[in-house]
Amino acid sequence: MKIHLLYASLATLLCSYTVEAANYTTQTGSLSIPDVSIDGKLSYKNVTLQLDMNKGGFVVVNSQAIDPVLTPQESFEAEGYTINLLNCARVVATPKNVVCNVTINNNQTDRLLYLFSSTTAYDVESNAYNLLASTLANKSSGTYDKGVSAQLIQGTTAKMTVTFVLPETLTRLSALTLDFSKNSYTKTFDHTFRNIVIQ
Repeated sequence: MKIHLLYASLATLLCSYTVEAANYTTQTGSLSIPDVSIDGKLSYKNVTLQLDMNKGGFVVVNSQAIDPVLTPQESFEAEGYTINLLNCARVVATPKNVVCNVTINNNQTDRLLYLFSSTTAYDVESNAYNLLASTLANKSSGTYDKGVSAQLIQGTTAKMTVTFVLPETLTRLSALTLDFSKNSYTKTFDHTFRNIVIQ
């Protein structure tokens, strides 16, 4: 029974993912996999699975996730910043939420950067969607003000996210307008990214 369950579990596992040099230990029922690729991209390292007879398959005991390397879809420069749009993707747990990932390079002296809550996403019918939440470096937006600010150090790259609630049928944004400022009360510059595929 145990060996049939092992074969069935391995068949399911190998149909879904690409694994490198898996090593199964019969004494403990554990399967060690150094690399696991999903859709051709390395996604996990040092994965250990344990055969669980009660659950009818393997359970994950240990794994090391690999952060995907995202290539900028579009970049622009303003006020000594280089701002790169990486992607916009649905949140698996809450598919109505779409998160757009951005990086910001500060090419000048240390300074504060503000993302205004007027940042907006637009669908293909020009319907506007307000900002739900945002992050910049390790700072997060508040309950009422959906914008965010952070001190950005010269020569560093900060991660930024902007989140919107969008219809689940929407597959593309016609535009994403980011509003920035040097202070908390007057918009200094903005930029509109266009024709963004939602992943």
